[in-house]
Amino acid sequence: ERQLGALSEPARETLAAAAALGPQFELSMLAQVTGTPYADVLQVATDALGRRLLWRDSRPGWFQFAHKRIHAKLRSSIDKDRLQRLHLEAAAYVEQHDPDDVFALALHYDAGGSREPALRKSLEAARDARQKHSLSVAQDQLLISKRWVSADDPQRGLEIFESLGEIQLLAGRYDDAAGFLREALKLAQSPLQKARVQQKIGELAFKRGRFADAATEYEHALAMTGIRVPGNFLSMLFGLASESFFQVIHTYLPAKWIARNAPPAELDCLRLQLLSRLSHVYWFSRHKLWTLGNHLRSLNEAERFASSETLAAVYSEHGPVMSLLRWFDRANRYARRSLEIRAQRENVWGQGQSHHYHSVVMLAECRFEDAINTARRAVDLLRKMGDFWEMNMARY
Repeated sequence: ERQLGALSEPARETLAAAAALGPQFELSMLAQVTGTPYADVLQVATDALGRRLLWRDSRPGWFQFAHKRIHAKLRSSIDKDRLQRLHLEAAAYVEQHDPDDVFALALHYDAGGSREPALRKSLEAARDARQKHSLSVAQDQLLISKRWVSADDPQRGLEIFESLGEIQLLAGRYDDAAGFLREALKLAQSPLQKARVQQKIGELAFKRGRFADAATEYEHALAMTGIRVPGNFLSMLFGLASESFFQVIHTYLPAKWIARNAPPAELDCLRLQLLSRLSHVYWFSRHKLWTLGNHLRSLNEAERFASSETLAAVYSEHGPVMSLLRWFDRANRYARRSLEIRAQRENVWGQGQSHHYHSVVMLAECRFEDAINTARRAVDLLRKMGDFWEMNMARY
């Protein structure tokens, strides 16, 4: 407090403007947004360094406040209108000097009260963060988007609430996930969008251990995509027999009977994912013949298309299913195929899941040391991706 009081009024105003930009700031940006010559800004920063109000940042030309209370005290001295103007000037500076920094642009447009640029840049930043598997950063950006999206923009609203629901689901915050996904379902317009959100609601029920509810959600989502599932034991047995027949042909005469079409379209991927998730629910809640019949259906469907992440997912599931029949040679072979596809596609989460399911096969085969080592690899990869539910299943 004493060091701040000893500053000249111009120096205090300059540091207050710096505090408005954030805990760290760049001198050249500060000079531009305040309209102050660079030499004068540098002199203020040098004086503040001597008073231990600032520290040098690791980046050339950047400084940071020595304590959060100093930053808060200076920032509180700026009124709302000037704060917004400073952030808009900062956004203009970033647009000019580093337009690819969508994270900084989202922050400044948001603080500057500029609705459309804040919404657009925060969505771009959220997508980028999710691609880099930085879920906490993605969540922060999506919360900026949520503040600015309007009720008459259902497409972007759907993306925001669905993405927030997915992140909460991965993090194990199920109550929050449920709220976001309910909002997303209200905004979904096409059958494909509704089925996609319904799938995530089914996933939420599954992770909560509500298997009957999860099965209902998945079956409802499949119906939206034009897929019906057996409604009774007799129809299930008929489906199991027909799918087993086709899989025998796929296995022993693949060149003649498997038509490797183009990669699956979005609707095809969703159908296969739903069939896959329904097999998971059946595994925990119904007779294993239900699991086998539904799984073989998803396998036969997936093999109609070119190699894809969806095919890799079905292959990973084929291992544990085949271990039920004690067919370990086939189980291990398909587990390795799944891992190869995912490694080629650099899908880290998928590799973690493939290792997890392969460890299940090894455990059933009584290869205990191999199972433990493979499960450890799965845990490491899934922890890195932030999927704590799948990680804990692999650890178990």
